[in-house]
Amino acid sequence: MNRQFWGYSARGVLPVLDEAAAAAGRPIKVYAHDADMTFGAYRRAGLVSGRIQVTGTEEAGVRASELAIVVHELHFNRHDYMIWEEYGTVQPVFVLRSRGVPLVTVYRRSAAPRPPGPAR
Repeated sequence: MNRQFWGYSARGVLPVLDEAAAAAGRPIKVYAHDADMTFGAYRRAGLVSGRIQVTGTEEAGVRASELAIVVHELHFNRHDYMIWEEYGTVQPVFVLRSRGVPLVTVYRRSAAPRPPGPAR
């Protein structure tokens, strides 16, 4: 069951992303998943600061990011898997929920270096 559409629920994690950029004291690169197209509108509406830099889509976007969000829909499971592999962790830093149902998960890249593995 789709719980949201076109990344609208990502609006609920914008304060988490802004706080991370403020704590870092610099712009922060974010993989915005299915909500990547909404960040321009969020910025124009004053809902997110310019400190949030959206990195792009799919694997290249995940590789270039420091934080990542996943908007939960069953057919998006592969995005969690990409992030877990690239970030070296499955532990989210924040999960936006409605009545216990996860809507958007925020991940932070692990500080530990990724173990060597086969070339992708």
